Amino acid sequence: PLFNFMGMIYPMYALRLKAYMPKTYSLQIYLCTFSTILYIVQALNGYTILNSKIVNLTVICSIILNIVGISIAIRRRVPYAGIILISYLALFPTTILFALAKVALIKPTLFTSNGLQIGTAFQFIMFTFVLSAKLNILRKDKEEAQKKQLAMAHENERLIKDQNEMLENKVKERTSELEEEKQKSEALLLNILPAETADELMKYGKATAKSYARVSVLFADIKGFTQWAETLSAEVLVKQIDRYFQAFDDIVSKYGIEKIKTIGDAYLCVSGLPVEDRDSAEKAVLAAIEMQDFITNIKEERNRTGEPFFEVRIGVHTGPVVAGVVGHKKFAYDIWGDTVNIAARMQQSSDPGKINISEETFKEVKEKFNCIYRGLVDAKHKGKIQMYYVERMGETIFSQ
Repeated sequence: PLFNFMGMIYPMYALRLKAYMPKTYSLQIYLCTFSTILYIVQALNGYTILNSKIVNLTVICSIILNIVGISIAIRRRVPYAGIILISYLALFPTTILFALAKVALIKPTLFTSNGLQIGTAFQFIMFTFVLSAKLNILRKDKEEAQKKQLAMAHENERLIKDQNEMLENKVKERTSELEEEKQKSEALLLNILPAETADELMKYGKATAKSYARVSVLFADIKGFTQWAETLSAEVLVKQIDRYFQAFDDIVSKYGIEKIKTIGDAYLCVSGLPVEDRDSAEKAVLAAIEMQDFITNIKEERNRTGEPFFEVRIGVHTGPVVAGVVGHKKFAYDIWGDTVNIAARMQQSSDPGKINISEETFKEVKEKFNCIYRGLVDAKHKGKIQMYYVERMGETIFSQ
């Protein structure tokens, strides 16, 4: 019964007939099951002619169904269908001879009496070749699948490597962009704050106010700015002020002087901080002279073209100040102390085109500049203060 069932079902399964002949496949299952049951009944109850005839007829029908299915498989070019067909073509006549011998239609011989067994044995030998071939195919398919998996693994590894490189490049680009932005931010901060204060602010998030024992504060403002503002358009007015103050920026940078701020038409800077400088007064006066020289050149140029021009008053005072950053939004570096107030009074008490300095500043620069004593001059809220006009550089500093 086992050989019968396996011999009939295996070819159907091996050739995948269920996929394109489902009804034939189901019928074959029924026939094989029925014949197997008959074999079992015959084994239990003994041999009968009727039972034998039914078994033989069922087996022959199964063989015919398999031959038809195998023929269709050959037409569909299913692998190994030809080998299985050969096994059935050998099984079919031996089974017929076996059935005829059983019903005494032909004389039983050793061959005819064992025809079914002989055909089945030949069939299973052929099935062994098919099974071996299919196992080889499965092995090759497995090897091919492993190769594909290995290739996919290599491809995935390459893709991951490419992605990592791409991410690294993006990180580098982003890092470069951030570094560039950081440099821009630092440069912008350095335009607002002294380098030492900017570094402290970036490192700690705050900057400590510092006292400076001796610096020189320079104030400059435009004479009659209010009248000019009434006659000139806003665009022209701002453009003119920008030209003057840009020149002042270049001059104070030349002497290492720290610009503090502009207040309307006034320009405030200080010499001697954040790094203390014993020549702070001298550098402040030199810067003031260059500022007035610039104003004089603009005045001469405008006189020739008939265009309006500004005149500037400058005041300088030397003394102690406190400097630091105020606020936590829109940082502002500023200076405080009476020195700032006196420098403002020096500027207010000056005449257009002049550089007015205090007694303290005069003491620092008298050996290097020619100065004219103005006497005691009234200063708002300060009473009378000794003041001097700087006329020109002395011979020694001029030659330097």
